[in-house]
Amino acid sequence: MRVETLDLICCAKCRNGQLAIDNEFKVTFLRNQKREVLEGLLCCSECGSKYPIVEGVAILVPDVGSYLSARLGEVVLATRAGSLSRAMRQHLFSYQEVRYPLPYTSQSWEGIAGVDMYIATHYGVKRRCAHASKPLRQILSKIRPVDIYHTLATMLHTSTPRDGKHLDVGCSVGGMMERLSSFMTTLLGIEYSFLAALTARRILISSPTPLRSFMWPRDGLKGSRDRIAVRIGRSIVDVVVGDALRLPVQIASFDSVSALHVLELTNAPKLILKECNASLAGGGRLLVSTPYYWRNDRTPFSEWFPHASSRSSSAELQRLLRSYGHEIILEKKALPWPLLVNQRYLQVWSSHVVLSRKQQ
Repeated sequence: MRVETLDLICCAKCRNGQLAIDNEFKVTFLRNQKREVLEGLLCCSECGSKYPIVEGVAILVPDVGSYLSARLGEVVLATRAGSLSRAMRQHLFSYQEVRYPLPYTSQSWEGIAGVDMYIATHYGVKRRCAHASKPLRQILSKIRPVDIYHTLATMLHTSTPRDGKHLDVGCSVGGMMERLSSFMTTLLGIEYSFLAALTARRILISSPTPLRSFMWPRDGLKGSRDRIAVRIGRSIVDVVVGDALRLPVQIASFDSVSALHVLELTNAPKLILKECNASLAGGGRLLVSTPYYWRNDRTPFSEWFPHASSRSSSAELQRLLRSYGHEIILEKKALPWPLLVNQRYLQVWSSHVVLSRKQQ
């Protein structure tokens, strides 16, 4: 975790206290650089809640115990062999009784194969579409996939002042932040999956170790190594684990916020919009995209856009944004959004994209 990130985050539990590095717990820095914390604890000045920093990733969720109880296997297995100190291992394992082998209970899109799928989509989708299997290439030639993150970053670039602070909610492996790094001063990503957050930091800032290639699946466990092409500008970039329903960030501290394809993945999409609005400074821009792919096992029917109304989902989203005092400044009603699951399998959504401006 970058030391500068402390100015942007807050306690995920009480939302009032400032977070500081706990001096009673041994702190490890990246190659003795005092600006990058690899391991330590953050402590809230108000409620005393403690948040671990593991492999440079701060875990800032309201209930750390429940998170680690469910995902300890993911956290431990994602770290480098021997990288966890004895004190940190004892701290993590104190949240539950753990027996080996550690269960890996993450959702499928957060597993290793799922992370590789998102790397393929976030970094170089047009090039990989050209090298997909022949039948898939024929389909892709008709769809004409675009670099979705470049398109969205351009939308923000043309309407947002340079040198601002940007918050990417549900950043996954960091593709949007990589596109924004050329004109934003500070970029903070919030991601619920520890593995995805760690992967984003390895790709974007080479911490704790660089990630420059990945396995792109083709047939079952077979695949090919492919490079990750990244161009990082002068931005200060960081990624933390956090819950989009309770963002661990300072109120009104960002000039722009993006929430791309996250509304339909949670049980309270309206609350996500409320949290994004709260983190946005007056005059700031909010970029939202969604295909309105509602599923009752993820989002209760009562939370769908809209519910018991004659409005369309897109009209309901704009109504909600206006209720928070936003002005709609740009809209794309049907933007093709490809997801490269593997070299033979492609998913494409037609996403609704809205860029709004918050009143001063």
